[in-house]
Amino acid sequence: MSMRQSLRLTPRLANAIEELKTIIKEHYPDAQFEVERMPDEPKAIQLVTTVDIEDPFDVLDLVIDRVVDLQVEERIPIHVLPMRPLERVIADFKRAKAHAYSSPEKTTSNIP
Repeated sequence: MSMRQSLRLTPRLANAIEELKTIIKEHYPDAQFEVERMPDEPKAIQLVTTVDIEDPFDVLDLVIDRVVDLQVEERIPIHVLPMRPLERVIADFKRAKAHAYSSPEKTTSNIP
C-alpha cells in the first residue's frame, strides 16, 4: 500500500481498507492501491485502486455494497476510486487517435 501522505488510520479504518483490498485482490490479483485523504472531505479516506481492465467500474461493482455498509452502518468514511493504469489510458488514446486519422471521413451530399 502506498500512501501519498502520512495518514493516521484508526484500527477500524485500517481494517476496512484491508477488507476491501482483499475482496478486490480475489478478483484482480494485480490490483495496486493507494490510500489518501479525500481532498474535499479531510476526514474521509479513499482507496485508489488501479486495475488494468477495460472498465474500472467493474471493481466498484464488487465492493459497492460493502462500502455503503461501512459508510452507513459502521460510520466509516471510506470510498473506493477505481482507475486504469496511466499507460493503458495513453495507449488507448493513441490507438483511438490513430484510428480516427486512418479512417476516411464519411461525407454525404445530396447535391448532384
